[in-house]
Amino acid sequence: MFETITGHEQNKEFLRRLLARDKRPHSLLFYGPEGMGKRLLALEFAKALLCLAPDKADRPCGVCESRSGRARRRKSAAGTRRGRAIRT
Repeated sequence: MFETITGHEQNKEFLRRLLARDKRPHSLLFYGPEGMGKRLLALEFAKALLCLAPDKADRPCGVCESRSGRARRRKSAAGTRRGRAIRT
């Protein structure tokens, strides 16, 4: 996972740990200067999170619907308490 993304090693490890756990924050905020790869990192994380592969180590599998990047968009509620911020 995240093999196509160079750099961001600390952020990638954080996201890998989140995927391995069953309990995750309901929101993540990717922030930083323009052009640093925030969107790419967020999309790869979303694909892995929504992947239907039975083995978590194989996510994203590249076969199920998450491979297309058409992850369901969800509106976030204002006043969230348990979100995380990831600086890229």
